[in-house]
Amino acid sequence: MNSSEDLESIVIDTIAVGCGSRNVAINRDTELLDIGVDSLGLIAMAAHIQSKCQVNMGPLELVDLVHARAVRDVISVITRAIDSAVKL
Repeated sequence: MNSSEDLESIVIDTIAVGCGSRNVAINRDTELLDIGVDSLGLIAMAAHIQSKCQVNMGPLELVDLVHARAVRDVISVITRAIDSAVKL
């Protein structure tokens, strides 16, 4: 990962493709339910996000991901997973 902007772009692109909202403006403040993304949808997108971000999310991060309400929450979970991996 090069920067937080790269991470944000990857997450937003993944969510847009995953929910079929490519033509809807999505940003970090977008509420997931407003664009049709629920917890199951996020779990389905998790593998793609992990691959693109080059990080493995553990069980606790996946639980946090399921509880994400907005794009910013997804970014926060992935940022914590990346930071945890670096500290190991």
